[in-house]
Amino acid sequence: MDWAPISLAYQHDLAALIPASLLCLLGAVVARLLFNRARLTRWDGQASAATRMEAFASVIGGLFLWGAQFIALRAFDAGVQATYDPIGMVSALVMAIAALYVSARVAGAAMSSSRVLAAVVVRTLGLLGMHVLAVGSLRTTGVVHWGMETLALGFAVNLALSIEAVRFQATGSLWGTISAGLSGWAGLMAMYLISMSGFWIA
Repeated sequence: MDWAPISLAYQHDLAALIPASLLCLLGAVVARLLFNRARLTRWDGQASAATRMEAFASVIGGLFLWGAQFIALRAFDAGVQATYDPIGMVSALVMAIAALYVSARVAGAAMSSSRVLAAVVVRTLGLLGMHVLAVGSLRTTGVVHWGMETLALGFAVNLALSIEAVRFQATGSLWGTISAGLSGWAGLMAMYLISMSGFWIA
């Protein structure tokens, strides 16, 4: 088991991890911009159009975040020959899209503090599920070991930064939305690196 900086430096190909990080950042910001547009559409009384836009935002955001996860896992050096189960990776993609869509529906148009907090928890749990499904699709001749404490710590850090992102987005400005995306990106990257620091194959 290694600390996250060691996982970053020695267990990953940085040439591939950097594009994965940028894709994750793009997905976090674009998804928030699209969800903001959907919320404004709902406030204008166009409920059906807003629902379609939320679904579109979920698919786009989910694809970006899942793509970043996939590239990052391809950059991970398992130490042994390894492949990934396509069904597991597709399941991870479905989980990412569902996490974004369900959290948007939980938040609703009213954006009350309790509903927003519940939405953040739902989204963070869903994206943790995406991560677990994606990593769990690894197929190798070795024995896979999960560090539950690092997985829990990664989730906690992501949740804290996701809650902080709400504070940025509450300003309603474009810069606030971008800042929220940056905070969300930092949470996702922290969750990935911290959890992977407790993952090994023997």
